[in-house]
Amino acid sequence: MESSDNKKFSVAEDETGKGCTFAFTGEGHTIGNALRYLLIKNQDVEFCGYSVPHPAEPVMNIRLQTYKNPPLETLEASLNQLTSVCDLLLSKLDSKNI
Repeated sequence: MESSDNKKFSVAEDETGKGCTFAFTGEGHTIGNALRYLLIKNQDVEFCGYSVPHPAEPVMNIRLQTYKNPPLETLEASLNQLTSVCDLLLSKLDSKNI
């Protein structure tokens, strides 16, 4: 059973309020690259990059800077978009019995 002290997600905000580094525990390149792609397509995103510091360390970091909207709001919208893309892909695969 997981302790309530174990966080799956943490945020480090910069002093401007327009940039954040988000750390996702237990995630890697699969979600990092897909999420980075969707974030970069957002016109409000000034910069987005992701990293997995070390293969033995189960954390993926996303650095996000926005022009106008809060970074957390922008990240949440892209996570919802990624969920929709995955749901669509699953439904297409299910309809083909794959």
